[in-house]
Amino acid sequence: PVFGPNVKANSDSTTFGQHEPSLAVSRVHTNTVVVAAKDYRDGNAKHVWIYTSTDGGATWPLNRQLAMPGIPAAYPLQSDAVVMARDDGRIYVACLGYNNSNGVFITWTDDDGVTWRNPSVLISPVDPTLDDKD
Repeated sequence: PVFGPNVKANSDSTTFGQHEPSLAVSRVHTNTVVVAAKDYRDGNAKHVWIYTSTDGGATWPLNRQLAMPGIPAAYPLQSDAVVMARDDGRIYVACLGYNNSNGVFITWTDDDGVTWRNPSVLISPVDPTLDDKD
């Protein structure tokens, strides 16, 4: 493979970091790349954001960057995103949502990140003390 320059995948202009990124490449449209990460742009609060590129990671358009969709207010913090691509082109993003109760949430796209399942689906409530990798 030929690797180009290091390109920033998100539009966050704060000095807060993005941590624990996960990446998947579509198995159908190999120029589609999805990254999800713990993003602190919202007042330094932990939220998972999804970034999608359709040109192999050369650009990351603003209209393809979004917070994990439809997480209920009972789970104001998110962490530990995982991205996975299926053979048929569907791409999943899962994350842990937590506060006084915790759960694993999942969303997906079937159209290379144009739309995402909203709201994200609660897969399983988990131990309320858990706030690490789903």
